[in-house]
Amino acid sequence: TTEGGGEQWEAGIGIEQLFVQVHEAMTGGAEFAKYEEIDVGRFAGSNMNRKPRGVLRVLAVNVASRLVMGDAQAQAHTLVAYMKEVKADIILVSETHLQQSRVGAKVAVENAFDNLGYGCKCTLGTQNNSGVMMAWGKTGIQATHFEEGPEGRALFATVVTGVGDGSCKALRVGVVYGVSGGDSHSLPTHKQELEQRVNRFVCQEVRRAVERNMVPLVGGDVNSVDNPALDARGTTAVHREESLVSSLLATGMLDTFRIHHPTMQAVSRCGPGGKGNRIDCILVWPSEEAECVAAGIHLDHKLYTDHRTVLMDLDRARLEKEEEEEEVQEGRPQWR
Repeated sequence: TTEGGGEQWEAGIGIEQLFVQVHEAMTGGAEFAKYEEIDVGRFAGSNMNRKPRGVLRVLAVNVASRLVMGDAQAQAHTLVAYMKEVKADIILVSETHLQQSRVGAKVAVENAFDNLGYGCKCTLGTQNNSGVMMAWGKTGIQATHFEEGPEGRALFATVVTGVGDGSCKALRVGVVYGVSGGDSHSLPTHKQELEQRVNRFVCQEVRRAVERNMVPLVGGDVNSVDNPALDARGTTAVHREESLVSSLLATGMLDTFRIHHPTMQAVSRCGPGGKGNRIDCILVWPSEEAECVAAGIHLDHKLYTDHRTVLMDLDRARLEKEEEEEEVQEGRPQWR
């Protein structure tokens, strides 16, 4: 199994590849002096049952259109409880089913998170099942300068945290819900046009963030795979250069799961017989100031969705300690 008791190895692979995958699963990441220990079951990839003190943990989940089903307070309680369970600081939610005709539901969801001590921002989609959401713990985290993408399929914010707590700051964080169609080399015209608009917006946000000396981080359901050999199992998924995930990788973004597990086969949306695709992911810009130290897929979550959740830990502790000392000496405010 993978580290932390994860998925079974794929049958039929060569012995050399098997040894490579075993090595990936057992190789530890960066060393930290202190950890928070949790017990939430199995993960594919990194064992996220240990959260290093001071890292920023980002979580992405597709809620399968269930965010507005039932009472908004109950839904917010469910997601916040899960965030606390896995020690996540930020959650990126896709397929909320919040549409332009449901402005009241959007307000209700955002207020429900606010009542629980969490900031929250939702988009309103124009299609069934579309819409995205971002939520964050208000203690030590600020999110500002929001920009929404076409048809509510993307949302970006500048996220900053306090210096000295070991977490990440100066991030441009985005949540996305890609246009579906990863099982065909060509899409219908209307889907092609929408995909181009969404991808153009997302990639432009990434480039602007880099130009402004921020670290882009993008997560959600990209509805596509870049490498079917590793990111698909028993499906007809194909590689398309025009897909959202391939477009993001082309900008220079890194798939956090593949940073640590470059050859491990894994899926995040599961069907009968173990078939599925890894269409849920978190990508980050390569930077010495924000290093991904762990990334995994939660196999045993209890959320009511057919997607597995994905998590990653981002570390800036070493550089932030130096910056904090400089800012204290120079009398500068310890926020950015």
